[in-house]
Amino acid sequence: MADAAWQHPLPPWSTMPDVHRGARMRRHDLVWIEASTPPAQLQVAAPWRPALQAWLLQRRPLVVGRQPEPAGERLRLGFTLPGRGPRSRVEVHAPRAAITRHTPAPPLSDIQTHAPVAWQAAIAALLAAFAAQGTQLRAYGSLVNQAYSGEACLREDSDLDLLIDCRDRAETLASLALLQAHAAAPRLDGELRLAGGAVAWRELARVLGGGPQGELLVRSDTAVQRMGVAAWLAT
Repeated sequence: MADAAWQHPLPPWSTMPDVHRGARMRRHDLVWIEASTPPAQLQVAAPWRPALQAWLLQRRPLVVGRQPEPAGERLRLGFTLPGRGPRSRVEVHAPRAAITRHTPAPPLSDIQTHAPVAWQAAIAALLAAFAAQGTQLRAYGSLVNQAYSGEACLREDSDLDLLIDCRDRAETLASLALLQAHAAAPRLDGELRLAGGAVAWRELARVLGGGPQGELLVRSDTAVQRMGVAAWLAT
């Protein structure tokens, strides 16, 4: 992996606006928990408890996962330990009251400089293409982890994981076309999200290639289900 263009991790008070603590928690959102939270309030597998405490002391965010339904006062969160080796993902359950800050997944433009130098031109072109159609690109995965930890997380085979919130069918299909046009170096992965839930954009492209009657695996903030592509695009 070529050297990244970053030097320091992003602070928790970066340019993203804070979201009210009582707001809906969406997959890929980021949350911060005070390191002083009593350990008994944080449910994590025993071998990972020291890693969690170190993570919180460094004021690093946790990622919101799919939540149980009905929603309760405990949230399903997680983080991935930095490094370029095998991924070590840690699941944490925490009370909503322990959250001190909550933001959406960061805009790609906010963390662009934390990507490898070799990616910079491609990311700039991608951002320009989506800005021209009025669509914001957000990021999740290893690039976000690298940006907020200040440690190497992207490997030679890493993808750029994108999250794109679309207002309607037309914006979804236009975004899909742009992703297909810019999908090579770096390899783009990620999800297109409508009100009905999120789908992997590469799966959407494959299913649409077989006709409008195909089905998609749709991930909402609380469930996973199969849905016809036409029905999903109409949500």
